[in-house]
Amino acid sequence: CGHRAQELLPEMICAGSYAKMTKGLLNQNQKGSGERTDDEGRRMLKARIMEALENNPDKIPTPSDIALLATSLVQCRSRLKELPLDEVEADAERRMLSVCYSNAVDDLVARVKGHVKTARALVPSLSLGEQAEAAMLAQVEATPVRVAIDCSAS
Repeated sequence: CGHRAQELLPEMICAGSYAKMTKGLLNQNQKGSGERTDDEGRRMLKARIMEALENNPDKIPTPSDIALLATSLVQCRSRLKELPLDEVEADAERRMLSVCYSNAVDDLVARVKGHVKTARALVPSLSLGEQAEAAMLAQVEATPVRVAIDCSAS
């Protein structure tokens, strides 16, 4: 953080940093078993992040790489089972990754719903006839993710 951790606000940290620099943001050493540094600014940043995770989780930015986030979460949970970690430190990492993952999933669901809504609005404008229109709308309802991908690609 370049000795400026005390100036950072959780909602101003870019989304990718939450996925890639979890331990650094939480002032944890690489094993997650203790503090990385005794710098008061880093301690204050961790406290602000934990407060934001508890009180305003939807304000934590959503990383776009959900696969990286899921991998980080799985690795964190594996470490919880394998190593005798400080439970408070381990829970802080798990909590942060879980909130980021939940926000990413919510964002993805919202985008899919938006594309499905767009598809529903487009079908009547295609002038396909009642039967074809009904079949297409049924397809939209049955496979919303595919519809979302098709709408995104076009």
